[in-house]
Amino acid sequence: MAGMEHERASLLAALALQLDWGAEEALEDAPPDRTAPRAAAPAQALAEGAGAPPPGHGLP
Repeated sequence: MAGMEHERASLLAALALQLDWGAEEALEDAPPDRTAPRAAAPAQALAEGAGAPPPGHGLP
């Protein structure tokens, strides 16, 4: 019985890894359209400094 529990734990770990790697796309109703333009970054992320540094920043 311990072997079955180990196998189940291994399968759950593999599923979690696949979800971390983006395999959840396989569970969607339709495949993602990779030719569509990407959505803009949320305004909050840009306000927190997640955007690119200003031009010339860090140059001597």
